[in-house]
Amino acid sequence: MSSVSVSEVIGNEGAGIPLTLPDGRAFTARLIDQAMKSAIERTYQGRALQAVMEMKPALTPDEYRDQLAELAKRKAAGAYRFTGLMPLFDTPDGFFVLAQHVFGVDEDAALGMAVASPEELKLVVRQVMEESFRPNRAGAPAAAQP
Repeated sequence: MSSVSVSEVIGNEGAGIPLTLPDGRAFTARLIDQAMKSAIERTYQGRALQAVMEMKPALTPDEYRDQLAELAKRKAAGAYRFTGLMPLFDTPDGFFVLAQHVFGVDEDAALGMAVASPEELKLVVRQVMEESFRPNRAGAPAAAQP
């Protein structure tokens, strides 16, 4: 009896998509799976919480509580779901968040990649989006476009 991995079933099997910078550093982009979607969602939720925390000194206790309640409402309404965040990936900040996750690097490394090889980075991230959400792939959102 043969064993089939979850990655094979959902179509996320493979070595990834390589990117080599002019200085010889090599990176590999992974396709976006459910775990990565969740990590990206947590990144945006964390950023929203951090913004409220930074405003705390300027807020009254009631305003602070209201801001936290608003964050909870937004989360419950799905504001941080991956499919709802997809339009943000067309912005420079959203693109860098996406690049950090698909390459498994920090913000500085993603910025360095963009400075060293901007067009190649865009092509690889676009390929990741296309391959991650092609229509015949299990779990792909119906309207996912890079």
